[in-house]
Amino acid sequence: MMVYSNMDIGAGHVGMHKMLGNMSMKPLGKKYQYYQSVVLDAARKKVNDVLANSVRAAKDFYTANNGMYDMKVIFDGSWQKRGHTSNLALGAVKEAETGLVLDYETVSKMCEMCTRKTNLLQKKQISKEDFEKWLVDHKRKTL
Repeated sequence: MMVYSNMDIGAGHVGMHKMLGNMSMKPLGKKYQYYQSVVLDAARKKVNDVLANSVRAAKDFYTANNGMYDMKVIFDGSWQKRGHTSNLALGAVKEAETGLVLDYETVSKMCEMCTRKTNLLQKKQISKEDFEKWLVDHKRKTL
């Protein structure tokens, strides 16, 4: 429960480590990542179940009304912060009549892999040629 609460407030592993240290408790270490993956897997499963139920309910609504899936949908999105400083955004497709969310997507302007590889390049642990080769392949796979 503590790992979930910590994830919920966005404190992460470092925040959990500090909090436990302030309470003179032993830090979780690798157990944090294990419990984090358990929480994330359960959340993904729940989200997928809810989305599947929403799609089923929307189909049932249209079948009951006119026998066709002539759905009207609305797409809306929001950035985490106002202005041009946000790195995270969320977009959702809602069915117009029922208001049910049928699908969503989160996007980020930040790439953890790119940050790691850039750090390796700056520390001269990889060559510029290897970095550029990796970057071309990475962009091809992710875009």
